[in-house]
Amino acid sequence: MRPTDQELLELYALYKQGTVGDVNTPCPSFFKVTGRKKWSAWESKKDMDMKTAREKYVEFANTLVIF
Repeated sequence: MRPTDQELLELYALYKQGTVGDVNTPCPSFFKVTGRKKWSAWESKKDMDMKTAREKYVEFANTLVIF
């Protein structure tokens, strides 16, 4: 089963926070809907420690794995 868009945004945000840190780019244009959603998801992780973000990424990804 494919993850929902919200789950994919959560993975994206945790990945970016865990590899780059706090968002370091300007918010995309109003017309770039997907870019804005991804930017907002990443921004929501602001001030989260990079190590914590990596740990949460792995934990969340494991919840999505179906055996």
